Amino acid sequence: MDEFNIQEVVNWTCSTDRDSRLNLLKILIRCTPHDELKIVQRFVDNAKKRKSPNKHLSKKKRHAVGKEVVGVVAQMSTTVAQMPTTPPPTSWWEEVGMDGFVSLDCEMVTLNQKNSHGKFIQKAATVGIVDWKKDTILNETVYHKAGSYKVNSYTKKINGFEGSVLEKGRELSAVKEQTESIIEGKVVVTAGGASDLLSLGLVPSDYELFDIQTVFRKWSGQFTKAGDKVYQPINLRSLYFHYFGEDIQSGIHSSLTDARATMRLFQEIYLPLALAKNPFSRSYEIEDGEFDNIKKI
Repeated sequence: MDEFNIQEVVNWTCSTDRDSRLNLLKILIRCTPHDELKIVQRFVDNAKKRKSPNKHLSKKKRHAVGKEVVGVVAQMSTTVAQMPTTPPPTSWWEEVGMDGFVSLDCEMVTLNQKNSHGKFIQKAATVGIVDWKKDTILNETVYHKAGSYKVNSYTKKINGFEGSVLEKGRELSAVKEQTESIIEGKVVVTAGGASDLLSLGLVPSDYELFDIQTVFRKWSGQFTKAGDKVYQPINLRSLYFHYFGEDIQSGIHSSLTDARATMRLFQEIYLPLALAKNPFSRSYEIEDGEFDNIKKI
């Protein structure tokens, strides 16, 4: 690449919009060898410390700075010419990379206390997090004192929590902190995951969630006042049974099993569908009746 083309790239980078600039930086970082990433980090740290440019620089100083920039550009030309070309990503998930994904699920208990709105409070009882390969990252039980949460025939059937079974768990604050450290900077694949994070005391909008229930929805049979169809999310159990023929929630639910099931649905069902439509958009446009044949179980 010659010096002129490098200058064009620099000019474009300075003048383009934020998203386009960040996409270019992501591609460049993907091309950077691992041992050079520390140098890149040093450049970033120095840039953060740098003060605002002096608007009153003399012509002589501005000329000197200009010569320095030209020298850097020339050096970049030589470096870029020697760099191996890496094909650009073909989808938003390839851009994120396998290491950038985790899947999370929580099983909850309903406490015997109400919030300021008069509703009973739900808190996490077990937390399961898996990576792209569906290997376990976190599998924790949260401490709850016996008698502090509701237990009846229905809850026993769903989560199996009763008596002192949760008294062997870790404090919620510790599990929350560990969960936060794992999902920070990751794309968190979930099925209705906002409520899971809230049950841990985390704010969903602080994290990058990809909820498969925003994709897999079916017509509720109702219409809006404007005449549009009202869609409702399809639960994880029904989705997994429809696509894989296995009932993962026939007995006591497992947060770890559900996290793995969510990741599998994302990888094996959502990704091919998105690839055929618009692989660079995280929004999924549902075709009329696309998932209406999925039966609820």
